[in-house]
Amino acid sequence: MRLATTVILATALAVGACASPPRDRGQGGRDAGPGVNPARAGGIVTPAGLVLASFDMDHDAVVTSSEVRDGAERVFVASDQDANGVLSGIEITGFSQRHLGMAYGVPGRIAFDPDGDSVSTLDEFTALWISELVRHDQNADSQVTREELIRQISISQGRPGRPTGGRGGRSGPGGGGRGPGGPG
Repeated sequence: MRLATTVILATALAVGACASPPRDRGQGGRDAGPGVNPARAGGIVTPAGLVLASFDMDHDAVVTSSEVRDGAERVFVASDQDANGVLSGIEITGFSQRHLGMAYGVPGRIAFDPDGDSVSTLDEFTALWISELVRHDQNADSQVTREELIRQISISQGRPGRPTGGRGGRSGPGGGGRGPGGPG
């Protein structure tokens, strides 16, 4: 009887261990997040992250605050088409198109002009990129690595173009899904 109990207990533990999913790991062996399958996880670099990466002048895959200051000044001067020392809204839009990949990218025009005077000075422009460095700096060492520039995402398990539930979906409010009170 004792042997039978031991066999049943060992079988139950083995089945339980096999049934529990392994912890998902993201890039670099870190957790990708709860319920994220590493085969369906990916990373993206934001447009601001692309600009920060372009400031890496020594090509060591680390962007320092001094590289951000130097890079911001270089890009500011190149974007100041009329060489008047400030970027107008049109010049900011041109910068955004060239460096962020879209005319109305993020950060947007308002972020470049915090005092609302319709132009961006070199100090305002540089301060924005320093704040982006701080925002991306996950370990607070005043520099960002390529790994810190990558934002982890989870790719939807739903089919592209099809709602996966929630408001307005087939099973959400006003949806046509079956269930209590729905069409039968």
